[in-house]
Amino acid sequence: MNIPFFLVMIALLGSIYIWIGKRSSKDVETNDDYFLMGRKLNFFQLSLTLLATQVGGGSLLGAAQEAYQKGWIVLFYPLGACLGLFALGMGFGGKLRKLNISTIAEIFEKIYKSRHQRFLASGLSIVALFFILVAQGIAAQKFFIGMNLQSPIIFILFWAILIAYTVMGGLKAVVNTDILQALFILITLGFAFFS
Repeated sequence: MNIPFFLVMIALLGSIYIWIGKRSSKDVETNDDYFLMGRKLNFFQLSLTLLATQVGGGSLLGAAQEAYQKGWIVLFYPLGACLGLFALGMGFGGKLRKLNISTIAEIFEKIYKSRHQRFLASGLSIVALFFILVAQGIAAQKFFIGMNLQSPIIFILFWAILIAYTVMGGLKAVVNTDILQALFILITLGFAFFS
């Protein structure tokens, strides 16, 4: 592999992500804009951000290794994601949108009038999101090791860029970078499948 070319491409991609974060920040005026993209997420954006989230490094690299080691049981993770996305697409997502909530945990306070359940759901959500972040970190580290780039500096720069574009542009920056990632995943997997 041509390491200098790869590093230049990674630097270019990182620069594009920072540019996306900076550009996305221009549209942010309220907390709703920052955290929820002003509630203006369209079908295309939502589809590709969910695709990039579910078919990211954790599932492509991490789940592939786990499937090799543990077998068919690993299919329960993507099956759960598929069933959840199917439920959202079959109308549950529209009902959630009508509730005008910002987090899933708010359902427990809005519908069931229980602050205790909301705090419990918030805690579970934080734990789940933490482990998703850990899975992404492991996948990134495995990716860099697979590319023979075991430098901690590259790993730290990777996370610094990710944090920078997210902090700058909020959800809009994340969605726009997810779209870029999803298109890359689709093109790469399509090329790998048909070649």
